[in-house]
Amino acid sequence: ALYAHIRILWRLERGAVPKLPPSDILSDFSLWFSDGQNIAATATAGPPLIHSSLVEISQSLRYGGGGQQAPWMLMVDQAMLEYYQVCISRFGLPCWCPDLRDTAYSPYNSACRIIALTTFQQGILAKVYDQLLPNPRYVTNTMLILKLYDHFVHYYQQKRFTKEKKSPGSVTISEELKTLYKNCERLAACRKKFAKEMKLPARYINMVSEVKATSDDEWDPELGAYAIKCRP
Repeated sequence: ALYAHIRILWRLERGAVPKLPPSDILSDFSLWFSDGQNIAATATAGPPLIHSSLVEISQSLRYGGGGQQAPWMLMVDQAMLEYYQVCISRFGLPCWCPDLRDTAYSPYNSACRIIALTTFQQGILAKVYDQLLPNPRYVTNTMLILKLYDHFVHYYQQKRFTKEKKSPGSVTISEELKTLYKNCERLAACRKKFAKEMKLPARYINMVSEVKATSDDEWDPELGAYAIKCRP
């Protein structure tokens, strides 16, 4: 649920690579918070530095899709969306976008972290993410949430950002291959289970359960659909 929340704030669809915040956002933030005022208190008590309607944010997040898995949408209701926008506007940010070039606990990235954690806790209490089955007991475990946030943003997404910067397009290719392999792995397991239930000979079971010999969920641009490819 936390990762879904971060993607909504970040407007980061599945498979997308994070972008850098515009330079004017960073310079404006430095001007507003140059005197070392309490960044932590700003998220809940500070006055909006820009109008909340100017804050760009996603209202939905797409999950699944491809093959036998039907896509579904995680939707945030309008009232909660406006609350997210107000929290972000208190820092004068027209969008929520951590700076992955900087340290995890720089003033700007600290503000992004505080925004994410504050809005996430309120989102959980408002049951925004109930369809993801979050455990409410962990909502008050701030240290755990901090560790999960830092891992997702400043480790996992930062690695993807750095890889994409060094080799444009490499992240998309590697993740598409990973998804394809997972689908083949799933199909191989189903075929193995079916073969055992049908009491087929061991040589057939070994053949159909080999992941590398399985082809599934491969996009055919000519058909405009997912197709199972046959071995020549």
